[in-house]
Amino acid sequence: MSERAAAAGGGAAGGVDQSSRVASRPCVVIAGGEPSFAQHVESALGIPALRLGADELDSGDGSLDGRLAPAGVVWIHLVPSLAPPASQDHGAGSFDEAALLGRSVGAARALGDRTHIPVTFVALLPEIGLFTGARERRCALASATMQSLMRTEIRSWSDAGDRIVAVTYAGLEGHAPDSQRSTDQVIERTPMKELATFAQLGDVLRFVGSRQASYVTGTVLRMDGGWTAYSWHYPAKTI
Repeated sequence: MSERAAAAGGGAAGGVDQSSRVASRPCVVIAGGEPSFAQHVESALGIPALRLGADELDSGDGSLDGRLAPAGVVWIHLVPSLAPPASQDHGAGSFDEAALLGRSVGAARALGDRTHIPVTFVALLPEIGLFTGARERRCALASATMQSLMRTEIRSWSDAGDRIVAVTYAGLEGHAPDSQRSTDQVIERTPMKELATFAQLGDVLRFVGSRQASYVTGTVLRMDGGWTAYSWHYPAKTI
């Protein structure tokens, strides 16, 4: 692992290096996600974050560059980012979440190439079956897109000394967005029989962005209480 990649982990884990960086500069970017979800994630991290909306992902003018910590950036993209589609038509907006995720990956890669700031990209994705209906289709396609991006882009990210990772979650305490299965059903289908806390999610995200995870890339870390493993026997999707 390159020194550049290690610097990314070190900067992300402890925030900006107080001895040589301006403490007020964020080293975490949170892209997408509903506002309440983004707030929960930022609070759980305990690190100031710069939030980006969908309309800011295509900016290549460098306006973001000076607001980031040169020691390293952890770019977290939250799924779902879009409101549930008004139509339950199977084709209506099915690829919107996937397209937004793709734009976010592209923006993070462009930032790293342009500034040479070490970047760790983390897609925070719901487990398959957590949502229902059209929103589930959107999220499932976003997950498949992330798997494909990791397979096809891992060389370019690694050559740059950067990392690209997915973290998945099932039920989160105090978070029940539209189209998610009921809390009782989520708990029943989770082998640990409880929801994860945002504090636990924050622990995982801080680990992924830390020096301790500097050799973790191109893979999926599941923080789902056994949801995926159990779904082989008790399908998370209702057929």
